[in-house]
Amino acid sequence: DCKIRIAEDSREEVFQVNLANIRFQQGQFAAVQQALDGIKYTTIAYQLTARRLQIKVYYTTENDNALELALNAYKKFLYATKKTITENYKNNNLAFVRTVRRLFELRELPKRSRNKGIEKICGEIASEKRIAERPWLAKQAELLRG
Repeated sequence: DCKIRIAEDSREEVFQVNLANIRFQQGQFAAVQQALDGIKYTTIAYQLTARRLQIKVYYTTENDNALELALNAYKKFLYATKKTITENYKNNNLAFVRTVRRLFELRELPKRSRNKGIEKICGEIASEKRIAERPWLAKQAELLRG
């Protein structure tokens, strides 16, 4: 069992967050939430990863109300944890929040109205020096392009 190789104090969170990530990659979105439920986080990095995973699930499954709530909560959380994460890490994650919100807004537009916004956001994702989840964001922008 590979779990025994993980430090005991963070074993469960490391295992569950990574399991959730695997389930996300497999498209098993209900299993992502199930894997993340009830985790007692000991490291901020895994807590941030888990929150981004939830946002990605809500975006992918078009659960718009949950997405909006999760984005707002994540943004507040990032500002509230300013003493436990670096400014760069906070900014990377805030850029993720802004970009997901913009992708969501573009997705709601009729296809013919999206093109200019999609081109702009694709360029910003590519040129942004610090942004969490860049490959996923770029893929979502490309999917909107159609």
